[in-house]
Amino acid sequence: MANYGGFCGTGLFVLKSKTPVPLTAVHYDVDVTSFAARIKIQQTYRNTETDPLECVYGFPVNDQAGIIGFVVTIDDRTLVSHFKEKDEAFQEYTEAISRGDGGYLLDQSDRSDDTFVLSVGRLPPGKECTVSIIYVSTLESVTDTKMRLVIPMSLSPRYNPNPGASAGGVVPPEKYQATVPYLATLLGTINAVGVISSVNSPTHPLAVTLVGPQTVSVAFGANQQPFDRDLVIEIEVKTNPQYHVEVERLGENKYAAMYAFIPKATTDTGNNINTELIFLVDCSGSMNEENKIQDATRAMQIFLRSIPEGCYFNFYRFGSQFQSLFDQSQPYSAKSFNEAKDYARDTRANLEGTEILEPMKKIFSAPPQPGFSRQLFVLTDGDITNTEEVIELVRRNAHNTRVFSFGLGNSPSRSLVNGIAIAGNGKSEFIKSGEVLEDKIGRHLQRALQPAITGATVTWSGVRNVRPEASSALPPVFVGDRQLTFAIFEWDGAMETASPAVILQTGDSKVKSVLDVKSVKLTENPFFSKLAARALIKLLETAPTTTAVVGGGSLQQRGVSVKPTELKTDGLAEEITKISLEYGVMSKYVSLVAVETRSEQERNTASGRMQLREIPVQKVQVISPSVGNGMFRTLCMKQSIDSYDMDVRACSIQSNASLGRVSSACPREVRAMSRFSPKAKKAQGIMANLGGFFARKSTSADVDDEHDSGAEFSMPGSRSGSGASSRQSPLNVLLDLQQWDGSWTFSSEVEAITKISAAEAATVITKVLGVGKHDVILATLLVVTYIKDAFPDKSNIWQAILNKADTFLAKQTNGLDVLSVSATLLALIKSK
Repeated sequence: MANYGGFCGTGLFVLKSKTPVPLTAVHYDVDVTSFAARIKIQQTYRNTETDPLECVYGFPVNDQAGIIGFVVTIDDRTLVSHFKEKDEAFQEYTEAISRGDGGYLLDQSDRSDDTFVLSVGRLPPGKECTVSIIYVSTLESVTDTKMRLVIPMSLSPRYNPNPGASAGGVVPPEKYQATVPYLATLLGTINAVGVISSVNSPTHPLAVTLVGPQTVSVAFGANQQPFDRDLVIEIEVKTNPQYHVEVERLGENKYAAMYAFIPKATTDTGNNINTELIFLVDCSGSMNEENKIQDATRAMQIFLRSIPEGCYFNFYRFGSQFQSLFDQSQPYSAKSFNEAKDYARDTRANLEGTEILEPMKKIFSAPPQPGFSRQLFVLTDGDITNTEEVIELVRRNAHNTRVFSFGLGNSPSRSLVNGIAIAGNGKSEFIKSGEVLEDKIGRHLQRALQPAITGATVTWSGVRNVRPEASSALPPVFVGDRQLTFAIFEWDGAMETASPAVILQTGDSKVKSVLDVKSVKLTENPFFSKLAARALIKLLETAPTTTAVVGGGSLQQRGVSVKPTELKTDGLAEEITKISLEYGVMSKYVSLVAVETRSEQERNTASGRMQLREIPVQKVQVISPSVGNGMFRTLCMKQSIDSYDMDVRACSIQSNASLGRVSSACPREVRAMSRFSPKAKKAQGIMANLGGFFARKSTSADVDDEHDSGAEFSMPGSRSGSGASSRQSPLNVLLDLQQWDGSWTFSSEVEAITKISAAEAATVITKVLGVGKHDVILATLLVVTYIKDAFPDKSNIWQAILNKADTFLAKQTNGLDVLSVSATLLALIKSK
């Protein structure tokens, strides 16, 4: 993204003017049930001026979510919104404010499905109104037992590769400030399927109150929070079922259901595939912010060391232009490894704009290597305006290229990052400022180097009129990634003979889960029918609409979208519109509108010249990595939870946003909670032996166990300001020392971390086996044994890299009793 000027506001006024900001507060109400969430955003507007106002505010919502309505409260009146086709809704809104009534309109942006625009029309002087927007969403799967709820709260300026093109249609105001006068508050309840073991936020201070073994309430620990980054809440449970189904009753004989399952490995998914790996890295100017370019170059180094022998690969960098390491993908070898290592090290955020379309066209213009499966990894902050065009390009090439995406920073475009992954039959990951990226990169590599599970189907049996379909094929899924599918159906116990059930078929395996519809009572505020409709809309959505300029009572410079019947010839737009209106879920063709009919006296009061007020958005702030990962990893429990076997104690915990520390007022065992594992403590003992090799970064009180060993070090001879971070954990140091073929050699760093010298290892092995072994084989066995012992819970990080080492050893150790050597080295390691 190019650099943007003019964002120097006072914090209280729009840009350089002294116009008051009418948005005064935003409150989030969150209700999580198993793997889904219902979220209400309550926005309060107050007109302190002498003229009536039209307030326009752009805000983000998760692109996988579905907005299902809003309610307006003004004076003693409550208005409920209704869905209409986009142009009809705008016409109703603008006609209302033209005659002096109040109008309220909510649209999806025509540029992106993760951005929405609320218009509050003709708010009278001295009046206040509250608009409560409700949406439903699903939780992201992190591991079998860990889920993540993401609530987007921040917007970044979007780079427009075609600035001369018309900006018609619905787009959010492009006004950004360093600070804004409105702040966010949060209250929520989390009801998990299993017993909760932890709830934390890597982005915000979070107070958590235990309600029961499977239920907690949450709130911001610091009461009010700025809109400078997205909110992430991570929920971990003791166990999650592999198969789980929930049913809601919508009315007489009408139901909706959510089916969750975790795919397991099959015979085919256990084998690696011949792979061509291409890495496309965003080097635009915005990547300089929030350490994003450092994360990207670190990722390049991790990718490089994880590539198996026999693969082809290439690196691309893009901004306003693009570059590639090789003219075409090259075999992975010592020569190409060293060239790529230098290329990654020299990568900078110096290519200006974010024009991702052209390098993708270049990549897709060449066929994959014969006999190889092509995997494209995209690393970007994703802030562009031509999102739909990029997604459509990926979709057209999904038959020969899988796409795995990474969204970097505190406010990436989830619409782009998720969109290209879904269109490319891959997966997406998001790396916030300061988070440990090795774990997420490791997960992506494991997915890419194994075939996905394809041909899986879900069948809803014993029920009628199933939407979307009674039996539907699932998109490619990956081992260990929880999948969710939704359905709306009818069931009449007096007519049906078969028991209602949902059946998952993967290859020759069938799993049947009973639908317990008989005991389900009428559900208040149902989730699943809305999520089913949103999932169906997501599958059908295509390119953005064109627009034609019209006038009207509104002061906004926007167009009116053409009707779906004028837009498409394949009927998809009409089908999306029909689903939106039938089930009450927003799409690009449908908007929400509410009209406040006023008395003649009220119309006269609001009859002055209306002023347009575009609400400024807070610009995303840079967060220091020292307070990013785990900076708010604390649970504030107000009830004893020993009886629930949770790994915390009752106390009042204060998160320090500037230091990321737990208050010293808490008991020592709580301050240490989630900070150290036995292996982490062992690895910390490395410090005493590192001498001049590494420099200590953190004190033990500040260490988080997600940083591999709990400490970070400076590599000797590391380049200051290079792409890769000069401070690394012992695990990362060892992984970076691996050679292209998967081997290690003895070095001062290896000896300092393992506490075992080459001579000591050789002596012990010779004594046990009666023969000596080559230093490279011995060093490789030592490092592999050490990593598996010291970092067993970090297999997502090291698995692909150690697989290369195992391949190397298999070729080099003919006749060697590897198990005996490894056992001897392990005993030596543990003796230290």
